[in-house]
Amino acid sequence: YALNFLFLFIIILLLLFIIWLLLGKNVNINNLINKTKQGDQNVNTQKNLSSDKQKADKTDDSSNQNSENQENEVKENNTKKQTCFDTGCPAGNYCADNGKCQPNLKFKPIPNLSDSLQNSFKNLSAISNFDINIKPIVIRPNKSKTIGAEATSALATQGMLISLSEKGSVGKPRIFGNKIVFVEYVNAIATPFVYDINSNKLEKITYSGDVFDIDIGSKGIVWDDFERGGGGRSDIHYLNPVTNEEGYISPRTNYQDHPKIFGNAIIWAEQLGESDGFALYSYWLPSGEENRIKRLKPGDGNFGYSTDIWGGSVVYSVVKYNTSTHNDDSKVFKYNIADKKTQEIISSEGAPIYYTDIWNKNIVYIMNNKVFLYNLDSKLTKTIDNNDSEKRDVAIYEDKIVWADERDGNFEIYLYDLSTNKEKRLTNTPADDDAPDLYGKVLVYRSNHDWEIRVFELK
Repeated sequence: YALNFLFLFIIILLLLFIIWLLLGKNVNINNLINKTKQGDQNVNTQKNLSSDKQKADKTDDSSNQNSENQENEVKENNTKKQTCFDTGCPAGNYCADNGKCQPNLKFKPIPNLSDSLQNSFKNLSAISNFDINIKPIVIRPNKSKTIGAEATSALATQGMLISLSEKGSVGKPRIFGNKIVFVEYVNAIATPFVYDINSNKLEKITYSGDVFDIDIGSKGIVWDDFERGGGGRSDIHYLNPVTNEEGYISPRTNYQDHPKIFGNAIIWAEQLGESDGFALYSYWLPSGEENRIKRLKPGDGNFGYSTDIWGGSVVYSVVKYNTSTHNDDSKVFKYNIADKKTQEIISSEGAPIYYTDIWNKNIVYIMNNKVFLYNLDSKLTKTIDNNDSEKRDVAIYEDKIVWADERDGNFEIYLYDLSTNKEKRLTNTPADDDAPDLYGKVLVYRSNHDWEIRVFELK
């Protein structure tokens, strides 16, 4: 028994020793595993830290890049803001082709200014209290001639004939006060003329170049010509016989045309290079300040045929071809010279608006071969003429609206009286009569029968 007990005791001790050995290895293994896991965690933590740092670095880089981009955008915006095409130029400067303001050209004395023309303009007057004396006289640049009885009868119904050229055509006439200006081709040269309604005198303005798109206002005469620019590029020319000064408004080398003048303000359209679109500009005579009214980039469309100014308001249309509908869409805008703000007042889809005019709060325009009136205060539109015939050259003064209408087979002058809401045909000739303009009760227009300028008083 004692030997058996000893043998069992030894076996138990061996088992305990084996268990102890096994437990010790497990602890080391667990520690090793834990250390391995901890190391992996440390590695992962370091990786995460490294990744976070990289992300942070990327974020910083991105922030820095964004900051740099924003700074660049600010710089670009500042650069854009510094471009005079967007901001205009201060008094006495114009916006040059490079987008920087440059000193304006100075007006010079008018060469060969006649005393009669200067004195005539000093007496530029309103014409509300005079009657036009209908006379059967054809006034030519170099001589006067009494025409026969047959023509005299026509004059009694068509108005007084003030211009007739056998050698060339005449341009659109414009009237202000007792003065009418127009261009007539004399010896193949487009020559400007001034007609005085009170004195019945026609006088040529001495100028060496071809003159186009002439207009007159209380502060002088404007036109576009090719005398300075050359290369098929015209410039806006200003002439004031009272102050004996003339000169070009903008020295830029772009194609400039369709000038209008009202008081101290001159406006015109301009082509900005070969592929840079078009722009509309204003010029303030007292200070020589130039400002861009509107720019049309390539694809933005074109300005209408007639842009006009009354008081401090400029009215113009923009016509754009719609590639989806294959029609012309139009918008009419009003620009205020004082605060330089633009307002869209008329929008048309599928119909071009090429002819517009303004007097006080009323704007007239032609759309879809119809004449419309829009009032800036009431914001209401009134149909003036609903006849579906081709129309052009609409004009308004006070309560009278005139335009050229082809409803009779050729263009004739029609009038609508807002005070009576009645329409009347004013001319009846076998040739086209067009380009009417009004001042007070006086109408002037162009008759293409022998290329004539005619004027008469509206009774």
